[in-house]
Amino acid sequence: MRHLVILIALSVAKGLVADDVEDLSAIFYDPQTRVFLRELSSETFLFSTLEQTALEQSEADKPHLTKECIQDLNILINGTQTAPIGMAGMREIDTKLIIPIMDSTAKIGSGILHGHFTFYGSFEQCKAINYFDQDFHRRIRGGYYRITMDLPLGNQSVEVNWDVCLPASCSRDDLRSVFSGGTKIGQYLIAVTDGHDKIPDYVFASYLIGSIMLLIILLCMVAGAIDYYQRNVASLGFKGEWYELLMCFSIYRNCCDIFSTEAANKPGQISTLNCIRTLSMLWVIIGHSFAFSLAIVDNPLDIFDLRKTYVGQIFANSYLAVDSFFFIAGVLVAFLKFKDIRRNATALSIRAWLMFYVHRIVRLSPAYYILILFYGFLFTSWLHDMPVLLGPQFAVDSCRENWWINFLYLNNFIDEANMCYLVSWYLATDFQIYIFSPLLILPFALFGTFVGIAVSVLILLISTGLNIFEVFYFFLPASDFEGGPVDPRMREKYAYSFWIYHMPYIRCQVFIVGLLVGYLLERKKTVRMGQSFNMAMWVAAFVSMGLALFGLKDWISGHQWDLFPRAMYSAFGRLFWTAGLSWIVIACHYGYGADNQSVRDAVPHIVYDRLEFADNVFEIILFQLVRTCIPISVLTFFAATFWSSIFELPFAKLEMNLLAGKRRIKHEEPIDANAVIEAVKTKI
Repeated sequence: MRHLVILIALSVAKGLVADDVEDLSAIFYDPQTRVFLRELSSETFLFSTLEQTALEQSEADKPHLTKECIQDLNILINGTQTAPIGMAGMREIDTKLIIPIMDSTAKIGSGILHGHFTFYGSFEQCKAINYFDQDFHRRIRGGYYRITMDLPLGNQSVEVNWDVCLPASCSRDDLRSVFSGGTKIGQYLIAVTDGHDKIPDYVFASYLIGSIMLLIILLCMVAGAIDYYQRNVASLGFKGEWYELLMCFSIYRNCCDIFSTEAANKPGQISTLNCIRTLSMLWVIIGHSFAFSLAIVDNPLDIFDLRKTYVGQIFANSYLAVDSFFFIAGVLVAFLKFKDIRRNATALSIRAWLMFYVHRIVRLSPAYYILILFYGFLFTSWLHDMPVLLGPQFAVDSCRENWWINFLYLNNFIDEANMCYLVSWYLATDFQIYIFSPLLILPFALFGTFVGIAVSVLILLISTGLNIFEVFYFFLPASDFEGGPVDPRMREKYAYSFWIYHMPYIRCQVFIVGLLVGYLLERKKTVRMGQSFNMAMWVAAFVSMGLALFGLKDWISGHQWDLFPRAMYSAFGRLFWTAGLSWIVIACHYGYGADNQSVRDAVPHIVYDRLEFADNVFEIILFQLVRTCIPISVLTFFAATFWSSIFELPFAKLEMNLLAGKRRIKHEEPIDANAVIEAVKTKI
């Protein structure tokens, strides 16, 4: 969740822990800064600053400014200098240009002591400015810009973002030259940005990708219409293999499969996983909402201060939801593969293992590849005119250059600092763990339970040891939560993310635990235990998960830990969480959990579980448009339904129909959506 770092940097003083209001009050102790802030809050400060630049000089004296920008700024300055006093004599330039610009420019507001450092203007009003000057025969349109300044804060500094409205003919370089030229802003100026600075233009690949996506959507719509007509109106007599392939793209059938609950209630299903996945996905959304809110609220330090409370730990430690996904992946890989080994004599053949990988790639890649291309070549070009994304803190996405790294599932290793679509690290890590999972499966299959457990425990110990070693060697924190205290000896800012959080040889810990649980569930059809033992294990499970969830409270609250406790939590915190999950899955599967199975098999759990891949990949896209968790959850659900029914399920069904060979799709019944999706264990 590295974007949390970026968002904290937006709202919190640069280099500041953002803990004590007294530190921020130093802004008002500096006389020069205090006077500057008072002037900045004036409605006429922007115009007085422009007058200082002496733009009325000849254009030859300003070769670094474009001709159009100089003309429009001069019109604006001259208009303000000759403006009438009062309403009498109000001119067109006043009502259509000067007053809208003045009103659209941000005013310094309250809440600086609580982290209010970004001051937004009236974006829509500014962009609506359209004034034609009769004297100079020029049309002036409004342009929305952000001026980023570095104000002194004792021995440190704080970045302040001030949004202004000026003629759109001026580029960021023009305005940087204007405000750097001996103005009061110039001594603090860092950057000037606008809504188009980081927005890539459409290229040939954009139109090609868009056309392919539209063709797939059209194919799904046509197939869905034919399918609906044949099922509910009258038979068209369409049959044959080509029809079976066409029906893989039926949006009608795919949506029915997503919302069907028949397959989920079949014997042998691990229904508890539906509930865990749903709650984990919602937890991820809540955690991201907490992080993204820091970028847009006027009091980010108040929100950030929640980390000191026990409730705040739920937001700060939402990283554990990712471990839940790795755990589920391990359970399913073991449960399904060991079931296949028990039923199929050729399950350990070279061809079977080859299909083990082909199956994974074909099921996962089409929807993922389309998402990466859509995000890199289409979505990022739509982000015009979004003032929240202005400023140097938001980096340009690198998908147009690094999409191929994602396609190889190596984006957590290659050029990790410029990763395309940040949350895609999980897909790479999960895929890499999946590739090496036969090293854990084969000892069980070839040499029995004892050897299999021994090998799994050995790899688990090696992974845990590497975790401890890296914390000591790189002086890493206890968690990827960037709001905690940082060891000054840590060499790289994002070292924890790269060396631990994204690495498959570290994250395989919980996958191994899940694999052991999946092996148990497949081998043992029933388990008997006493009531006292059951109750004791439930208590132990919740205590274990509570230690993982709340054990970091002291460090997250701002108290620095020594290396040893940081290493212990980093190495064992996830295992404590996974131990609790393991018991929940085992107990519920064997009938020692919730008495009401309908709670675990509820339709929302089943449906949300099937949309897991699309939920994960669409969530961050929607966070750039909406910010709060409830709307995000609802919008993600609908977007995931659309994406899954068009770009995920069709290719999964094609794989089932073409690669499985003997398993033909029966049109008399809906295809088993649970079987189709269950192999696509892609979580973020």
